[in-house]
Amino acid sequence: MSYWNQFDNFDPLTGQVSYWPFPQNSGIVWRARNLLRKRTSEQIRHLASFSAQIVDEYFSQAKEDEIEKLKSEGEWSYFDSDEDGNHLQINEERLNERDFPTAENTTEIDALTECIDGWSDVFGDGSENPEAFEYFATMALWKVADAIDRVTYSYDYKSKTYTKKDRKKLESYDYTRAAASAIEAMEAICRAESLRDIERREKRFTEQIQAAEKHTSAKVLKANEAKWKSLQEQEAKQKTDHAKKMAELSKANRNKSMAATLAHWDQDTSLQKLSIAKAGIKLSAWLATQDLYFFEPRTVSQWISAHKKVKAAA
Repeated sequence: MSYWNQFDNFDPLTGQVSYWPFPQNSGIVWRARNLLRKRTSEQIRHLASFSAQIVDEYFSQAKEDEIEKLKSEGEWSYFDSDEDGNHLQINEERLNERDFPTAENTTEIDALTECIDGWSDVFGDGSENPEAFEYFATMALWKVADAIDRVTYSYDYKSKTYTKKDRKKLESYDYTRAAASAIEAMEAICRAESLRDIERREKRFTEQIQAAEKHTSAKVLKANEAKWKSLQEQEAKQKTDHAKKMAELSKANRNKSMAATLAHWDQDTSLQKLSIAKAGIKLSAWLATQDLYFFEPRTVSQWISAHKKVKAAA
């Protein structure tokens, strides 16, 4: 889940982490705080909010770009029309058939990777801008906070207050969502440490080049420049390969969950009698009890809608 003030119940620098139900959370928090030791609690909260904002903007821009692409290619079947044939607005169900980054097929980690460069005065007070690894260390902390919230607090939107949950009354759904956040926290801190290590290697290599420039000939300097270029190309390829691998894994997990969900819908006539929205809610809850990736009711409803159309056409 994206950042929505999870630090209200968990201070990013001083909040206590229980060993229940996931003892690994404590280690994740220690590692993240170590990377963020130069930051204040307020700066970390600000960076969390900023990260969530630019990820939302990334997905929004990707959608707008895809719509403009459809228009430029004359793919008007993806747009709703009035009785006079005027193309009015995009058909959201048809748009979901397209292959472009969305919150459903792209992890927040991969999305954040694509949009953290080029920002200035992130904190708005002239403070030193965050390093790339600090974004992901911050994400790791808010994912842990989210995991804690899932099994500890309930939020009343009317009164805007938190109440503690009774552990004995927790459902498997609560543990599933908490576990998903904990896994995302582990992925985020690993990405942060990887970026920090790359930065250190680049710094050492730059220092070596600078030292070599003082004592070597133009020929050796040229060779060093070639090595530097090769290192950059290798790192760029590693990032690209990793992004492709994560995208393929995300798509495979999505397809597996969708296939199992639709198979269950085909077998259960009581679900077929419900509206698509209600069936989506029930099947999303069912999916949370399976050894599969969880998806929100809205996404499951979209699967059912598309599945019914295919069956009707057949």
